[in-house]
Order: sequence, then structure tokens, then C-alpha cells
Amino acid sequence: MKPLVSGPETSRYLTPQTKTCLLFPYTVSEGRGTLIPASSMKALYPDAWRYLKEHEKELRAREDRKFDTNEWYQFGRSQNIGRQNVQKLLVAQTVRTMQVAADVEGTFYVNNVRVNSIVASKNVSIYALMAALNGKAAGFVFKRTAKPKDNGYFQANKQFISYLPIPNASPKDQEALARHAERLQSLHDERRKALISIAKYISTLRVRRRPVSWLFPDLPDLDTLIEGAPKRLKGADRTEWAKERFSRELETRYEALAGHLKPGVELAPELADGELRFLIDNIPVIQGIIPPPDQAPFLLAQWAIIANRISEPEKLSGKKIVNLLRSVSPDAEPHIKDNVIHLQKVVAGNETDIAALERQVNLLIYRLHKLTNNDIIMIESK
Repeated sequence: MKPLVSGPETSRYLTPQTKTCLLFPYTVSEGRGTLIPASSMKALYPDAWRYLKEHEKELRAREDRKFDTNEWYQFGRSQNIGRQNVQKLLVAQTVRTMQVAADVEGTFYVNNVRVNSIVASKNVSIYALMAALNGKAAGFVFKRTAKPKDNGYFQANKQFISYLPIPNASPKDQEALARHAERLQSLHDERRKALISIAKYISTLRVRRRPVSWLFPDLPDLDTLIEGAPKRLKGADRTEWAKERFSRELETRYEALAGHLKPGVELAPELADGELRFLIDNIPVIQGIIPPPDQAPFLLAQWAIIANRISEPEKLSGKKIVNLLRSVSPDAEPHIKDNVIHLQKVVAGNETDIAALERQVNLLIYRLHKLTNNDIIMIESK
């Protein structure tokens, strides 16, 4: 059983995960796949054979009964099956920038439609190549040569990635790139594991949506607005005026938030000097929240999970972001709370280390490409 990468989950340095498995009734030798005979399948892999037999009718009927033969369980397209279980890089076909992950054990099988594979040349470290392709220099070129798609995405198939700049590196520099890239993959995996654990803990909580005023402490309340209503209005008319004014105030804030929700922006919470804030591309869009000190780290962890789950911010409205951020629990059982706070510190440490290592990788690549300061400034500014 071989995992099958069938979607764009592949990302920079992060080992892919998939819940899909491929039943692979072939042996591979010297890059060629050979269908395992039915007698051998039945004797050596009885469970797999039983599963295939349960679907025999459907498999024989494929493509106008093209496979209604003794080899009815063969793949419909098999030209690349002998080239899958090799060390390679994985890249989703549609990406915002170059982001590849290493399949060092040759575990993942790709369909070369939604996910493509890149094989390193002889004597080239797969990790060093991953570092070069994930670096800002390659990303800069990629965004200017690849076919643009909707919402800030680009097409990353062979014709757009085969000409990306890979620097010539001495064995020493290649070893440094490889070491950093391998560590980055490990850090990204640790971060994902911690986030998954936090999500599991939080899923056990009873979450009640907090009032919108919690996110906007400076938002005038209804009583204040009623007091400020025009004096010509009386009774229910004053209340109606205040409610309409409150709705307009809230809509203005939703629109301001929506203006930041663009493809590829980074969402992140922050707790600084007791203030809980939510940032989009390092710009505070929610701020001024001062929770009790014993609640603050737990709220921060929940916001981190919310930010991590948003993969396409441009598809969300300002109101949706607000509703997500106020759907948190201020407290939990001590063991849940302690574990969540601990795991959030692990995530924060991972992110600090990742940022520092990626900086080292980019600086090394800039040196290997012999880029000038102006070149680097141009790449970094983009």
C-alpha cells in the first residue's frame, strides 16, 4: 500500500500527509513496473486480492471493457509507475510561490497532474535542491515567468520550473544547504504535529461566541448611542436610530478587515505586554484586548489554531474573521489548558527557529548566485 499524493497539500519543507492509499499490484525493478500475477496476488496478498475481487466487475468495465482480460486489475495508465518509489521533491501544480517538500524514502506516488515530482541529478543532495527551490531567489524568478492563475496563484509544472536558477555550490556549501533544509523539514513537521494536538484539545471544549464588543473595545455600546441620538427622536425611535448607527459602525470595521484579506497574507496572533492582538501581514487589525493574565496564553493558542486553519484568507469576509476570533473559550480543565499553552510555546519556538534558518538559507543562496545588495533588496522587497 503506497500513499498517494492527489492534492495541493504539499508545501514548503513540510512532509506531505495523505489519507488516501494506493493498492499497488506491481513489482518494480530497474525503473520498470511489472504486474504481479493473479496466482501470486492470491497467495501472497490475500487481503489485497480479496479487495480487488470485490471490485472486479467495475475494473473490467473500465474504458468500454478495455480491461476485460486476465489482467483486469492493472492500472489504466502505467507509464510512470516504475519511477515513483525514488527519492524526489514534490510540488503542487498550483502554488503562490515555489514550495517543495522532500520525499526522501520514495514513499509518495504522485499523479503528475495535481502534484508533480522533481528528481535531483546525480551527486546533488535532494535537501540542497529543496533549499534552492524554496529560497526567495527562485521564488522571485518563478513569479515572473510562471503562468498566473486566479487569486495570486501560479502554475508550477515542468515548463515553468525547469529553468529556475539553482546555484553552483561547493561540496561544503551544498552540505550546509542540505543540513539547513533537513532541519527545516523537521521543524515544520514538529510545528504541524503540535498544532494538530492543540486542535484536538480545543475540539473538546464547549465554545460560546463572545460579544463582538470583546474584539472591538472602542466600539460604542447601544446605551451610549441611544444617549447620543438626536433629541427630536423619542422612545423606540431613539433605540432604532442607535441600532442602525451600531450596525454601520460594525460594518465599517468589517470592511476595514476585509481590505487586508488578500491572497498569500500571513495571519498570526500576538500577545505583548498583556495585550492580545491579531495581525495580518504584521499589521494589527484587532487590538486593545486585555484579557486576564491567566486566560491570555490560552486565548492566544486558540487564535493560533484559527489562523493556521485559514488557507485562503481572500475568500473570507471581515465578518467571518470576527466570528471566528470571538468563538473561543476563556478557560478549560487545568490539564487541557496547561497542555495547550505548552504546545503553543512549542509552535512559537518552531516558528522562531524556522524564520532564522530560512534567513540563513537565503543569505547563502544570495552569495552563491553572487547577487549584489541591490539585487537582494529587490528580491526581499517583493
